[in-house]
Amino acid sequence: MKYAIWLSTLKGVGLSEKKRLLREHESFEAVFEALKDEGFAKENDLEEAEKLEEICSHKGIWIRSFKDFEIQNYDDLPLLLYCRGQWKNFGESIGIVGTRRCTEYGKKVASETAKKMAEEGVTVISGMARGIDGIAHSAAIKAGGYTVAVLGTGPDICFPSEHRSLMEAIIDTGLVISEYPPGFHGNISTFPQRNRIIAAFSDRLLVVESGEKGGALITADKAREYGKEVYALPGRIDSPESRGTNRLIREGKAVLWLPEDSKSSLIQYTLPLQEMSPKKDNNIIAELKKASGRISVAELAKGLDRSTSEIFGELTELELEDRIKMEGDIIWLLQ
Repeated sequence: MKYAIWLSTLKGVGLSEKKRLLREHESFEAVFEALKDEGFAKENDLEEAEKLEEICSHKGIWIRSFKDFEIQNYDDLPLLLYCRGQWKNFGESIGIVGTRRCTEYGKKVASETAKKMAEEGVTVISGMARGIDGIAHSAAIKAGGYTVAVLGTGPDICFPSEHRSLMEAIIDTGLVISEYPPGFHGNISTFPQRNRIIAAFSDRLLVVESGEKGGALITADKAREYGKEVYALPGRIDSPESRGTNRLIREGKAVLWLPEDSKSSLIQYTLPLQEMSPKKDNNIIAELKKASGRISVAELAKGLDRSTSEIFGELTELELEDRIKMEGDIIWLLQ
């Protein structure tokens, strides 16, 4: 593995050239030996790779290639992926992406779609961002399904920080993957870049809501490039959150997503787009009120006699409803 890490982190050589070398020499070690013979690689160049491998082992991070996932390795995909969580054959999969500033309509569709898909054994893939991404992951886990989060940071870095409980729950039952090594905090370019991995892993992609620009549209472009089915949820013509999805449909770049499209090859069903249920109090709000509006996740779980992974879904929903705010492991009552 140290040779694979060495090549993937080698500076001054582009991805296309690395892949050309790998095709020519057929193995990572053979690439190293060839470059060493040419004076471009030295034995001590492997030291940093070995250190990184040790860090990954210590943090429970395992390293895989797209071949291990039985996913087609498109030319622009990274050589390696850093993974945390539970290994499982993806089987049929759907990517669910959208804006961070989603409407109640978008939340409902994302949640119901992810729930139905997860219940039927379809892997739900997204980017763990605020909004549609977090809702999709949360609904999939609550349904007992398998969900995969593709990060723009290293696999040990949680962004946004308020999704710490969500990330832990995904690791408990699903998978977190990143092309970036542990300790990497991400930057303005790495979050758009991760969208191509979401597209690569998804058999089909649903864009729930998107403005005229955004990561969800980048994911849709990549999915079309990779030959995947792309769907978009129609929205109100005066809704800023639906301008991107409506344009995808108008320009023929995505298929109109309707309730009857929420079916897998495993079983067919109709997605009930019911009215949003009225807000109601629950045990979490009651515990927060008893704690004067501030409590840690661990204290809350203890008070409810439940595990943190069992309550994170409700926490996410309450945060999306602006009833609570999470800062790291601290929960604040907003109303």
